[in-house]
Amino acid sequence: MIGNTNKTVFISHSTIDKRLHDCFLDLLVGGFGINKSSIFSSSIARSIETSAHFPNTIKNNIQSCDVIILLMTSSYMRSSFCLAELGAAWALDKKIVPIVIDPVGVKAYDKTPLQGMQFRKLDRLRVVYDEFVEAGLISYPDTEEFNKHYQKFLKTLQFAEKSGNKFIATIIQDRADMNCNSNLQGKRCLKLDALIPLGSTPADGETHWLFFDDDKEKHGDPQVGDVVKFIVHSTKFYPTPWGDGLENTRNVYPRLKIEILN
Repeated sequence: MIGNTNKTVFISHSTIDKRLHDCFLDLLVGGFGINKSSIFSSSIARSIETSAHFPNTIKNNIQSCDVIILLMTSSYMRSSFCLAELGAAWALDKKIVPIVIDPVGVKAYDKTPLQGMQFRKLDRLRVVYDEFVEAGLISYPDTEEFNKHYQKFLKTLQFAEKSGNKFIATIIQDRADMNCNSNLQGKRCLKLDALIPLGSTPADGETHWLFFDDDKEKHGDPQVGDVVKFIVHSTKFYPTPWGDGLENTRNVYPRLKIEILN
């Protein structure tokens, strides 16, 4: 584990990304072997006392932590509070581990004070684990245990979160921006960051796309980077390309209006 210093790791995240945060916290504890009492996060119930002043608690824990992990989603980049945490970490010259999640890319990242600093993606967290070991932040490395929890982490995030009869996912691409030959006149086709669980094994490289009429009153006007909630009416799988070279795509047809959770 990371030693006996209280709250040594600070997780900076958007509250909209609670499932990502919770999955990542489980990976830190189970896979990295970091004691939960050594982790500060505003989403951990015991981290902030009821009577505590929230901004001061955040500030004090940024100052006292050894490592700050940034879960940089589109929701994170829209949050002034999250960007303030990022700025404070940079100004205090802390060890920062930026983890960039689609659709956030290099252009958005380079607009922050972290420009030029190496960032990691969710599929490169083994590198982060090795860096923690090399820096002496993990007292008892166990690669086998890490790999087990890491595979569970990736598998969980492969599928969209379900809330009642609705699914929650982030839009990471608009097919209209791909200069493709697909005829999308009067339609919207938006790539999701996760698959809708359908009870069968997805095809290799399968991607899911919200597909609906371009009718803002009926379906709303979701954009790339939005976190959306929706009911699935039906789906249709396309194993072969249909105009833009993409294989193994599945159209997801929503029922009713798409909620935007930003």
